[in-house]
Amino acid sequence: MSFHVRRAAIGDEATLRAVRLAALEDALQFFCTSYAREAAYSTADWRRWITGSAVFLLESDGATRGMACGKRDDAQPDRVHLLGMWVHPEARGSGAAAALVAAVKEFAAASGATHVRLGIVEGNARAQRCYERAGFRLTGHSQQLDCNANPELEMICELPAVKE
Repeated sequence: MSFHVRRAAIGDEATLRAVRLAALEDALQFFCTSYAREAAYSTADWRRWITGSAVFLLESDGATRGMACGKRDDAQPDRVHLLGMWVHPEARGSGAAAALVAAVKEFAAASGATHVRLGIVEGNARAQRCYERAGFRLTGHSQQLDCNANPELEMICELPAVKE
């Protein structure tokens, strides 16, 4: 499968909506939201996603097959959060997830961050292995979210120091 990753821009609201709703249809148990809630979002809501974070879209053969977001932490400027990661089942195992993670890590490094943090629902072993291959490690911290029976485990990836 051939694919490429690009950063979403104003005008991609409908594309972002479609891929996010596909993610929720496929794997709602790994996201702390509801399909109905996000299906009701307006174009302005999706535009806020695009302007409030770095949204990356995975495209293959004219179709959007995945997404990931990188969002700076306002309280800790050296940290970027990887959020909303999803790859269409047909693209899994193709390197697509690694390409999305790499895009978020590149965004983080270019933003001056020293590490990327994510939360993963305990039991999502396939995603955990993907993140571990990309340099993430479990921190030992977890939190119980109201939206999921399993706790969310924290993973972190230290970014290489920027050479001056």
